[in-house]
Amino acid sequence: MIGGDGRSLQPSSVLCVLLLAGVVCTASGSLYQHLHQHSYQQRHRGGSSATCTLNSQLVAATIVVATTSHPTHLHLVFQDMPDSCLVGALWDVGVGVKLMEIREWRESLSQLSYLASSQHLLVGNLTWLTHIMRQVHPLYSFSKINALKTHWLWVATDVKETLVYPPSYTSSPSSVFSEALLDVSDALVEGVRGLLIATSSRNRLSGDPSVILPEGLQTEFLDTWVMIGGVDAPGDGSWRMRLTATMTSSGLKVFSPLWPDPPTNFHLRPFRIACIKKPKVFEFDDGDSLEDAGGYIVEMMHVLRQHFNFSGLLVPTEGFGLLMPNGSWNGMVGVLQRREADMAALDFTPSWARTAVVDFSLPIGEDIVVIISRAPSVIIRPFLLLQIFSPFVWACIIGMALMVGVVLGVVTWAEGALSSSAAHARLHVGIMEHTTNVLKIHIAQGHVSATLNVSQC
Repeated sequence: MIGGDGRSLQPSSVLCVLLLAGVVCTASGSLYQHLHQHSYQQRHRGGSSATCTLNSQLVAATIVVATTSHPTHLHLVFQDMPDSCLVGALWDVGVGVKLMEIREWRESLSQLSYLASSQHLLVGNLTWLTHIMRQVHPLYSFSKINALKTHWLWVATDVKETLVYPPSYTSSPSSVFSEALLDVSDALVEGVRGLLIATSSRNRLSGDPSVILPEGLQTEFLDTWVMIGGVDAPGDGSWRMRLTATMTSSGLKVFSPLWPDPPTNFHLRPFRIACIKKPKVFEFDDGDSLEDAGGYIVEMMHVLRQHFNFSGLLVPTEGFGLLMPNGSWNGMVGVLQRREADMAALDFTPSWARTAVVDFSLPIGEDIVVIISRAPSVIIRPFLLLQIFSPFVWACIIGMALMVGVVLGVVTWAEGALSSSAAHARLHVGIMEHTTNVLKIHIAQGHVSATLNVSQC
């Protein structure tokens, strides 16, 4: 089994991505109109408690994009005052929202389990967003956040520009949005999955009748739009933000997948492979190249290397990995957790504790564990009945029998000695009768109690 540190070597399906993009483009138009109308009603609803600072187009686009990641519990953080229109629209579409302050959100983020999936929506200016993402770097470095299970949405409230033509007709972003994409790219680390959503802009030519628009755009309603940028990781260790979609009154137009699959071509990128020597499984000498190693796990690594186009560098270590008293790991699991290797190739045994810090691939084999023992022999013990009690218990039983016999003998002799006096005998007999009657009552009560208990059972 091959363990990794958040990178999943899974082949992508272009057909599924294209079909998904088509569904999003088809369904987002009506949803956009509904959310746009909801945001407008929220803004004009009576009462001063509602605070709507984001424009309706930005709110609608955020809702449409947020639902594409199928969020189950969205952490929502605002730089300034919360926007009630955005919060209300999220609840209306069935997205569970946990509105948090920045300090509370940071504490909850640091306590996330590596196994947990989470979605985060941050709303603020670009400087604040990039500052927050730089603070998240250590959580990725120490495997506190699972890159494949964590989705980010960044809503930039200060990226505004007036353009001639909306970017829904071209995959080239505007100059201001391009600079915003570069700023966000510099604040990220490899593996981050997120979308940058910029505020809408108004076309300055749509209200000028003297301007002749190109053919095909004259009847198009050009007023506002929203630009959406996603993370593009080609697989060579680099990443960049690029324009992936735009949203106008006609709906969402996707240029590339919003949440792309992990890359399948790593462009001969060197992967550090943690390993230990194991006969016929993973054998190597003093070399650090995967080409110099042998064993059936190495043969599997060669197949993966040819398919995913990467090179391998060996990182020898000791042991598979045990959890230490201080909470750290040793062995290959510890090497992965400390990011000293990119993967570990050996016949691992998955455990709950290990899956909390590293990822495992699909099983590549099974070991059937059989417990054997010596055949039992015939037992001949003539005094087996006496072994039901320990010697100490037998001594207590015999001692109590002797003591009771002596006491009963003394009582019998005392009764014979007292029988010479008739009056005392009558008194003695009366006391014995009362004692006998009391014993009978206790015995009868015990019999009734036992009968009741048996009937209740």
